[in-house]
Amino acid sequence: MPHRTFVIARGPIRWFLLASGSVGIAMPWGRAYLLEPWFQDRLTRLHEIVHLRQMQRDGRVRFTVRYLWWLLRYGYWRNPYEIEAYTIESEARARIGAGKPRRSTRPARA
Repeated sequence: MPHRTFVIARGPIRWFLLASGSVGIAMPWGRAYLLEPWFQDRLTRLHEIVHLRQMQRDGRVRFTVRYLWWLLRYGYWRNPYEIEAYTIESEARARIGAGKPRRSTRPARA
């Protein structure tokens, strides 16, 4: 079976995303899990791709340790990895005229 970068979140990962109010999560094994309503959302995918690239750049173990440390130290919104991912997502959003991020609501259907 070929490796898929994006997977619809199921089971414990889906539960975690719903409980945390997130719509996606990039994992160190190179997959990003997204809640089904956001699965086709290009900007959400871009955000998770940034995290996958951060893992490649910094190494999976270093990324995971730093992410968790920064999450505890700075919180989600001031985590440097999230700042980088949201900056890139926001720049793409501005280029396509998609407005403000919609991370806690279902994306519009085309």
